[in-house]
Amino acid sequence: MTKKLKQVTCITVDVVNSRKHRKREELEKIITAINQKHQDSLLVPFVIRSGDELFGISKNIGNGYDVYKSLYALTKKHNTPVYIGVGVGDLFEENHTNSDLVQGDAIWHAADALKSLKEKNKLMKTIHQHTNKSFQYEFKVSKDMNINTAINYFVFFIMEKISKRTEKQHYIIDLIENNPSKKYKEFAEELNYDDKHVVSNVSKLLRRAEYDVVKEAETSFIHLLQSLTLPSESGDLDG
Repeated sequence: MTKKLKQVTCITVDVVNSRKHRKREELEKIITAINQKHQDSLLVPFVIRSGDELFGISKNIGNGYDVYKSLYALTKKHNTPVYIGVGVGDLFEENHTNSDLVQGDAIWHAADALKSLKEKNKLMKTIHQHTNKSFQYEFKVSKDMNINTAINYFVFFIMEKISKRTEKQHYIIDLIENNPSKKYKEFAEELNYDDKHVVSNVSKLLRRAEYDVVKEAETSFIHLLQSLTLPSESGDLDG
């Protein structure tokens, strides 16, 4: 019996209207940034395939969601409109670090999600008519479409909050999440705030960005995905 690795996340990215919008340089910058930032959590580092498609695999669900969020920020930064298919599931251990040969439910789920996005299935068409068309996503975690539907609406409500944040709110949240050991007052210089008011100003920015509620929702979302894909047997991703 072939051993499987459980609860990995595969992400495939394709440029919207890629024949019209050539984004090779931007894609190379995006994968360089992703692979550097998430190098310890990637089972398969991101590569460019078929000219304009990105492909990579994270070791677990939490890491995969972090990569997904980084892709959101980077595609916005580089003005690159994309479809993103996110697949959660298992992976055959054989060839599991080879981007061309790897197989398993996570891979097939991601491919199916990307395909349905590009074919504009009813569910995602409904969701994305209310969002920025430059970042279209679909998650697939199960063969049960009712589960996938609920998961994608969960992501939609999280992304709706995130997409409404101002540039300054995004900036301070990045500072905080990339420097978890620092206190708010240590960001005074980066934010050009007076030392006396930095804590209250940062707190105000985070409150307006609904940071706490979004963070709790993201934690709950990851726990939900983990419970939906609990392994009946496990493989060791760290070797």
